Amino acid sequence: MISSRLSLVGLSIALIGCSEATGPTDPTAAAEIVFDPPAFSVAIPFEEGSCPNGVFTRMSETLDNGAIVTWTSSFGAFDYTLATDHEFTVEWSVEGGSAEFESFDERTQKMRNGTTFTPKKDVAGTWTEGAVLDANSRLVSVNLSEMHPAGDYMIGNAHFHLGLTVTDDLTDTPVIAKFGVNDHLEDLDEAAGAVSNCEVLTP
Repeated sequence: MISSRLSLVGLSIALIGCSEATGPTDPTAAAEIVFDPPAFSVAIPFEEGSCPNGVFTRMSETLDNGAIVTWTSSFGAFDYTLATDHEFTVEWSVEGGSAEFESFDERTQKMRNGTTFTPKKDVAGTWTEGAVLDANSRLVSVNLSEMHPAGDYMIGNAHFHLGLTVTDDLTDTPVIAKFGVNDHLEDLDEAAGAVSNCEVLTP
């Protein structure tokens, strides 16, 4: 059961890789770069936190100006209850530079099916950007009103972009970048004997 469920998880979550958006016409302006997390899989497990509702993974990317940005990119809750809030904290740090927060938005333009919530056909919900915890973190809440049935459990995903302007210490060059953030939720039917993926997707 675990292996078949993991294949469903991998098929239904985020885009893999990163892509560069078309830059502005002003040659002196900074071009926007987009980094998106890979899909969840056994090969890319959650790295930190505790099962079932507090696990997450960090990503790091080196920008063209040499600054290295690390952010919490993927979150998971494996004992989620439909139509309740799942809160998580998006954090970021910069090595060799500094970052100015620009935005936290739905990730729609880079999704292959053009939607924030996936699987597209039967997952729906709302989200809220909550408290500003400090200069390098934001509280986010996701509430799914509909989820995708997958045997003895339901799944749903929400996809976002964290927008930062990152300036390096050496040349003081700004880079405008968006960093993908995913939230993966599972609502288990424990009465039917559902087994959580959480232990499989964490070290």
